[in-house]
Amino acid sequence: MLNRPESFDLGSNAFIGISVKSSLNNCQMRIWYWLTDSNFANLNIYVKGLSSSQKSIIDSIKTSNSYWTRADINIPEMTQFQVIQ
Repeated sequence: MLNRPESFDLGSNAFIGISVKSSLNNCQMRIWYWLTDSNFANLNIYVKGLSSSQKSIIDSIKTSNSYWTRADINIPEMTQFQVIQ
């Protein structure tokens, strides 16, 4: 399930969370992003268990690109978790 904010402002999250039942070894999630301001051009991707509030960073993207860019994010082998931004 993909959850996203109702409106987008400078600094808004593109998505809130993607719930995943399980991932296998070498699982990836492909995202497209556009970071519009080099002062705020930092995108962190985290995972957290569905029954936990603790999150772990799995990727951090820093760029000054002002165009759509593709990223393939490696997802750890887990069960019952969310990918959050």
